[in-house]
Amino acid sequence: MKIILASILGLVSALTFLPLSYFTGFLDQLSSSFDKYNNAIPPKVDLSRFKCDLVDPLDPSKDGLYSSHDVFSSHQALKTLVECHKVLVEIESICYDDLRNLEDDDRWKPFEEIPRTLEKQYPHEYAWRETVNEFGLVYTVQGSDSSPHPILLTAHQDVVPVENETLNEWEHPPFGAYYNKTSGYLYGRGASDDKSAITALMSAMESLLLQENYEPRRTVIFAFGFDEECSGLRGAASIAKYLEARYGEDGIAVILDEGGGGLQHVGDVLYALPAVYEKGYLDVWFDISVNGGHSSTPTPHTSIGMMSEIVVALKSNPFEPRIIKDGPIHEALICFTRYSPYAMPSLTNYIKRGQLDRAAQLLAQIQRETQYFIQTSQAVDWIAGGQKINSLPEFTTLGVNYRYAPQDSIGST
Repeated sequence: MKIILASILGLVSALTFLPLSYFTGFLDQLSSSFDKYNNAIPPKVDLSRFKCDLVDPLDPSKDGLYSSHDVFSSHQALKTLVECHKVLVEIESICYDDLRNLEDDDRWKPFEEIPRTLEKQYPHEYAWRETVNEFGLVYTVQGSDSSPHPILLTAHQDVVPVENETLNEWEHPPFGAYYNKTSGYLYGRGASDDKSAITALMSAMESLLLQENYEPRRTVIFAFGFDEECSGLRGAASIAKYLEARYGEDGIAVILDEGGGGLQHVGDVLYALPAVYEKGYLDVWFDISVNGGHSSTPTPHTSIGMMSEIVVALKSNPFEPRIIKDGPIHEALICFTRYSPYAMPSLTNYIKRGQLDRAAQLLAQIQRETQYFIQTSQAVDWIAGGQKINSLPEFTTLGVNYRYAPQDSIGST
């Protein structure tokens, strides 16, 4: 069976198909945003007590492989990557919240095209492909040594829907996959989230396997779900059960998914920030059912009015930002304190003094991205009620989405 192959660094396609500033700008903005808060210069103290031990650097020039520039950044490499990515973005693999069973809903059909497209773009036969629950894709590159646990690199094939009312607001069609050579942007739904990871993984591994002296020692697995944008219960959950049955509990050495800060500057120091921090997910639905009536003789509060009061109550009680001691955010801030103490003096002072509550409040004031790294988010995203302008609504539904931080839980939320 002719199998398709693949890739290894999610960062690669991110850097290829979106300007580097998309990934590196976050901490740059954070650092510059601190100007108005930098009222204190950190005292001269022994920064060595703030642990942020660094591993010895690896020298890729000795691995015998092609340089990453030749593989990913040369003119020909970029052209190839863009072509591979375009055909993937053009597939309208939309995950709708109301999708029915896989065999009963024609809206799943675009997902049939993805494995065929990948096989055409990445024809190497070293790995094998397996299908899990119809559209879940698992690619395995067998290592030469079966003793170490494999690594698992993941992405998702699906994208969120496009509202018809917004089509005229798109600079380029959402599934046109238009590439602007001048700006380096590829426009399209899923160009970043998360088909860029699929292109990156497949392209990186394919390039490695085409090199004569390359054979992975450790087994590498790629797993691509197909309903991440609408729960993941059919895709990721099924793949997880499948892999656990094969490799056993704790049988995977490391799992890397989308996200992460990439390479970012704080002051004049460059940091590599792997994704080791993830928030929880929770949808809460509220339903109100009341007697109807005519709008000429309204009740004091219609079901829509009652639901509006619930919204006001929710928005009036936001969650508090918090930095957990010795957690991933705290550890990252300790590194910034040690190696970039003067980039963000006020924050440096708070971290050195152990004033994590003040540090959290300061981060929350800078911008939403920093705020919701350390705070549970609450978004009122969906509301429906009423059938006619002169009829009192009998039934109203509200949907609220939460991404809860580690200090919170489903119960506390």
